[in-house]
Amino acid sequence: MAEVLITLGIIAIIAAMTLPALIQKQQTKSILVSLNKSYAELQNIVNLISNEHGEDIGNVIKLYDDAQTKNLFMKYYDNSKDCSNNSCYKEDIIYYTYTGKRLTNSGGNTPNSNYYFSQNKFITKDGRLFVFGGTNEHGRMISVDVNGPFKKPNAWGRDVFTFRIMEKQIMPCGGKISCSNTYNYNCNESEKGYYAGLGCTYYALTKPGFLDAKYYYKKYIPGEL
Repeated sequence: MAEVLITLGIIAIIAAMTLPALIQKQQTKSILVSLNKSYAELQNIVNLISNEHGEDIGNVIKLYDDAQTKNLFMKYYDNSKDCSNNSCYKEDIIYYTYTGKRLTNSGGNTPNSNYYFSQNKFITKDGRLFVFGGTNEHGRMISVDVNGPFKKPNAWGRDVFTFRIMEKQIMPCGGKISCSNTYNYNCNESEKGYYAGLGCTYYALTKPGFLDAKYYYKKYIPGEL
């Protein structure tokens, strides 16, 4: 009996040591699967919109504002819900930059919203949140919370990823795809800007281990492939 108890105790200790790592690994895998799914869907929708309008996506949305672009994409997601002005979740759900700073506008008085993470958003039937904003000389941006607002960490570059609508396609921010100025689309642990993590999407898709909780992409090189 004593030997059985000792054996069970050893098993319990091993489980306690390995279970958190297994859970983290599964969560990371789930985020990556959802990220790839979202990227593929967005590219497919871009192609559908271009075919429907008979011109490249860049020309289609040239005169659209963020709300109109949101509506344009939203119609391709069955049973999606308009979440503009944070209407789908309570104010106690907070979004963060890659380095853990609360996501807000430059004035600090509008939580969960800034130039790239606007109030124009919708949630899909599987819980992903799509956010539209950031129209500038670099194009228009779409950010996706790939596991939804109700699952943490709700942070850019960790479970929130941004894409740029190009002339004919959609591309992940980061690498050679500029979505802001160099400082703000940087993706490393020393980034302190309001948009830290905006350029992490490329690395999450291409760098094995990037989404590991202990990993930081410290040696960012602008334009790296």
